[in-house]
Amino acid sequence: AFLDSLLDQERLLARLRAAAEDGGGQSATLLKAGTVLKVEAEEVLDYGPLFALPGGEAGHCPKNQLGGVDVKVGNKYQAVVLAHDGVKDMVTLSVDPALVAHLAAVKGTDKLNKASKLNPSDSVAVIVQAVLEDRVVVTLPDFGHVIALGAAQDYNLRGEAARGRFEVGKRCQAVVLGVR
Repeated sequence: AFLDSLLDQERLLARLRAAAEDGGGQSATLLKAGTVLKVEAEEVLDYGPLFALPGGEAGHCPKNQLGGVDVKVGNKYQAVVLAHDGVKDMVTLSVDPALVAHLAAVKGTDKLNKASKLNPSDSVAVIVQAVLEDRVVVTLPDFGHVIALGAAQDYNLRGEAARGRFEVGKRCQAVVLGVR
């Protein structure tokens, strides 16, 4: 069943990529972390639903990012881009209504302007939103829940042991290493 699920996912991704090639694809600015967009549920799998994004890109929402939403195939939802993996050509999404509403509400406000004043070595409070293979997606609650990426591993701790340190919803402190 697990292999069938992976094969189904690969077929769906191939179909969505083909549609993206025919339809011109998605712009890089639309795939920026923190962007709120409308997506359509394509398939609901054991580990979370797959969505079609505007322009034909594929997106996945981990189960812990559903926020109680009961996703049905064919329905449209508001989603937040958490991360875009250009190598695997996969977009990680959240359809958690609280996060979507909050990010939509603070867009262009002083809280987001305050985030632009972050400097390397600043210590900030973060909330873990998703744990990916080699990085963690966090929001900064004191800065309008702007989305940031962090390393999930370090020189001494790698793989599952490193990812195991993070739990979705966990609050912790982080040090800013760079700002783009």
